Amino acid sequence: MGTGASSSTPVISPEPVASRKFSPRIQEQNSKNSFESRKHDKGKNVIMNEVAPIIIKDNLEEYQCNTKQNSHAVKGRIKEGMPEHNLVQNKYFMVKDHFNGIDELNTWKAFGAPNLRRAHGGYPVYGMGQPTLEGLRQILESLLDDGYVDIIICNMREEPVIFVKNRNDIIPYTPREADNLGENISTNGKTVDELRELEVQIRKEILDFATREENNQFYFYDDVDDFADDPHVYHLEFEEELSVVEEVYSRYTVSVPGAQYLRLPMPFEGFLEERDIDTFVNTLKEYPRLFEKDDTSLPAFVFNGHVGITRTTVGMVMGCLVLSHKRGFPQEAHKVPYPVNDRNPNFERGEFHIIRLLLEYLPNGPKVKQEVDVIIDLCGDLENVRCEILECKKKLEGIKEDYEIDGYSAKEYFQKKALKHLERYFFLIVFNSYLHEQFHLTFTLSFTDWMYRRPYLYRLLSNIDISERKTGSDLITKGTRYLVADDFIGLDVLSSFREVKVANFRKVPGLNVYGMAQPCREGLSKVVQTLMDKKHGHPIVVSFNLREDVVIDCDRETYTPREPSNLSENINMPGIEAKEIERKEALLKAEIQKNRKPIQVYQEINQPRESKELSSILTIREMYEQQMKQTPQLRYYRMPMQEECSPTEEQFDLLVTVIKDLDEINTDEDGPALLFNCHDGKDRTTTAMAIAGLVMWHKRGFPVGCKLGEQEHVSLPNAEYTKGEFICVEKLVRRLPNGNQIKREVDFILDKCSETMTPMHYHAREVIFSTFNKIKTAKTEEDAALYRRQSINYLERYIYLILFNTYLHMERVDNWEKPFTQWVEEFGRKVRAYEVLDNLDFKQDFPEDDGAGRYSRIRWRWILKRPKQIFRGQFV
Repeated sequence: MGTGASSSTPVISPEPVASRKFSPRIQEQNSKNSFESRKHDKGKNVIMNEVAPIIIKDNLEEYQCNTKQNSHAVKGRIKEGMPEHNLVQNKYFMVKDHFNGIDELNTWKAFGAPNLRRAHGGYPVYGMGQPTLEGLRQILESLLDDGYVDIIICNMREEPVIFVKNRNDIIPYTPREADNLGENISTNGKTVDELRELEVQIRKEILDFATREENNQFYFYDDVDDFADDPHVYHLEFEEELSVVEEVYSRYTVSVPGAQYLRLPMPFEGFLEERDIDTFVNTLKEYPRLFEKDDTSLPAFVFNGHVGITRTTVGMVMGCLVLSHKRGFPQEAHKVPYPVNDRNPNFERGEFHIIRLLLEYLPNGPKVKQEVDVIIDLCGDLENVRCEILECKKKLEGIKEDYEIDGYSAKEYFQKKALKHLERYFFLIVFNSYLHEQFHLTFTLSFTDWMYRRPYLYRLLSNIDISERKTGSDLITKGTRYLVADDFIGLDVLSSFREVKVANFRKVPGLNVYGMAQPCREGLSKVVQTLMDKKHGHPIVVSFNLREDVVIDCDRETYTPREPSNLSENINMPGIEAKEIERKEALLKAEIQKNRKPIQVYQEINQPRESKELSSILTIREMYEQQMKQTPQLRYYRMPMQEECSPTEEQFDLLVTVIKDLDEINTDEDGPALLFNCHDGKDRTTTAMAIAGLVMWHKRGFPVGCKLGEQEHVSLPNAEYTKGEFICVEKLVRRLPNGNQIKREVDFILDKCSETMTPMHYHAREVIFSTFNKIKTAKTEEDAALYRRQSINYLERYIYLILFNTYLHMERVDNWEKPFTQWVEEFGRKVRAYEVLDNLDFKQDFPEDDGAGRYSRIRWRWILKRPKQIFRGQFV
């Protein structure tokens, strides 16, 4: 059956059950997932139309207060007319894993596992859906009969699973929500230990509920399509009739010396966590023959998910990649890779935008990708990771009139699905690059540490969705979006508009650094004149526009396009470059001029929109160029910066590059004026002003107030947090040379930046704790999650400012020739900066806090920074 070394077969079950062997060569399948079609017949929701909403009987808050005692269990019924009973974890019904149509390959009856198959190309890599206990036994015995000594079984399920005794077998059930019975619940990045604990809690709940009912009964559901014979009432006699996942898999694998069981929980939205890849890699290291050149034996890999299609296939690809670095890749992988044409990419070959960028960063990127593509095709009987992206792209871009799938719009559904597969494709290529470097070194470096040394990969991944950047310029003229005025009542908190025609104009005391809100052409002219008059005496003005949304000046007012469903929010485009956003502004201008009809605009979002004939339209670039003709001393840079977040390493570099070589930078406050603006002149503007101030102080020398004992003492409640003395910050500061002084300097510039903007109630350091504190009074879970994300983003930004000031100190002698981008990767590795950034939460400061979950991690935090956009462009 395979290439494993022959040996005597261990006895793994005391029961004399006949084993059935499965063929190593499964006939290739090109059929589509019947599970998908079962749920989405022509895009319509088949299951959920038949299911009524859950009916909750008791008070949820009262239940939550008594969860440990379980004295107020929540009850509900899955459908009108059906029995009411206790709910697991407040809200879940226990639903059988296996359903009609799950088994594409017809392997269930023979082997106790749906969709059992082997990868092509001779790889001893197997995939399947969730097996029963008996199915797992048969599969393991079959592999042992084929002579495999080393067997690695990987369960890739993120959701909790409970196994229930059923005659001579033990079958799996999972908790489901009543309004989404066709989908497993997400555990949002729980660790393996947390998953185990959750399963133990669920089992205990079921046992506790059963003891309170007559005949020790609990309710399970076997058929949520038509509820035939449901609910299934199970009468528990012994605790052992319920098993958690670890018990089921360990029952057989523990007694086989070369067999191991791993839980590798893969999230529904993306790839494995880095820590779980480390677990996988560390397990491989326990098989030394895998790394011996003269030993040709291979371990067998068995991967399972729920249905055995999506997550299982990704696991099979990972297993085949590992074995390819042992025995060599198939011949097709050694062909010269196809050249990539950025202007005409071949999406069938996976040449998506993010993948094209990735290949530029990886050594031998095209070759690494080609190897992954060959392996994906060998594992693609039920799903091809690369082709799924293209299929979703086609469906997404083919939707003319939106419809609903599982409570989502079809556009949102296919966009999420496409991004999920694209992220997995991205990480499979990254994983293969890691194997190229580390396999023959027996993984001396963990995958987590390897990624810490390449933070730019996370930056790339955070910009995976570029669909908004591909929206057409005709959405305004079609009436799909509306122009909304930048200026609004209440914007000018600092009352500067009367004087300079721009809201929130201000200066950092002692520095020639200024900030403001978005100017129109008149405001820009007035500010430049003010900065160059005799009173201020600046010889030049260097202006930075930090906005990452499209802006145009129409008849001396600035507007930005917005969605009619969310008129208060700008449509930001994280990761967009200056040239790209300026091109979009030019296209919007051209479309409005071509239209020659009045345009619907909002001057105030709480007032009706009005129709305007726009006669004079300028892009932001044109507005500045027009002013530069009048004032040659003006210089302009567009630097799109993400709101409420730290600038990227490249943005720090741009500011240093521009500022460090300015003439007269070492003079007093009448040197070059540095002028920053975002939309409201608040968040991003303050951050950029602080960065510029630090650079200037390093050129001129720091003022009084930066050293120990010179700063004001703060004696307020929680003053240590107001001063940024969080445990994760102090951990990093201790690792930095003269770290306390470096932090004091950052604190001082942040204090200076806030002196003239006190009415805004905004301080880039104090906002960390004040935002976190709002979690306690949040009215909804969504608001609490928003405050938590914002506070952690602010904390990350603060840490980056401290790292940046460290860089300014260490590289000042060479006039910062080494870019911050390079320095932070090299130095950050020495002080384990990315280890700190990858564990950002407030648990150590406030043990009662629930924690940030996935958002504490770099990867998820940077990905989840992406604003949720309505798909209106192209997915590439």
